[in-house]
Amino acid sequence: MVSKLIDLLGVTGFGLLSYGCWLAWQPLGFIVPGMLLLIFAIKSAPASDQNEKVSE
Repeated sequence: MVSKLIDLLGVTGFGLLSYGCWLAWQPLGFIVPGMLLLIFAIKSAPASDQNEKVSE
């Protein structure tokens, strides 16, 4: 229940932030959410092992 509430608050904040940026300058309404999604994707990606050999 608490995790769903946290997710709901995060999505609401994301929407309000992007809408506020869009009101200030319309292209910013796309740039800011895009950057936030990119940061989230990078932070949630699994860490790669630097010693692991890549098979070709």
